[in-house]
Amino acid sequence: MPDRNRMSRRTHVVAWSTIALFVVVLVLLSAQMASGHDPALSANAKRAKALRRQAYAQAQARAARAQVRAQAQAEQQAQQEYDQGYGDNGSGSGGYGSPDQQSQPQDQAPQDAQPQYQAPQPAQPQYQAPQPQYQAPQPQQPAPLQSTTS
Repeated sequence: MPDRNRMSRRTHVVAWSTIALFVVVLVLLSAQMASGHDPALSANAKRAKALRRQAYAQAQARAARAQVRAQAQAEQQAQQEYDQGYGDNGSGSGGYGSPDQQSQPQDQAPQDAQPQYQAPQPAQPQYQAPQPQYQAPQPQQPAPLQSTTS
């Protein structure tokens, strides 16, 4: 019978140890959550922050591609309008058009035409006057002495 008491005592020790360990873990987790450091929430927050960064980077890349596309489209439209305005028919006539088109001045738009896109002109360099160079004064030669013997 002593073996049965010993087994019963070991079972009680294991059971009470397990309960104590569970209580300690529960107290530690509740203290951590009460202080605002929920491990599950912080893992979600890190994932959400990484996803926001990724979405922001993708949005910036899309915006940059759209800007490049719009600029290329505007340049293409300006080139087309330029070609239409100057009668470029590929004849190599320097952009003056065929003889029947030469009767109309090319710099005047038709009455019902919309204003053409004007490409921005490159900035003209500002005139800068030349800077005078500083010249050091030249040393003067002393006048030769004249003899006063008579």
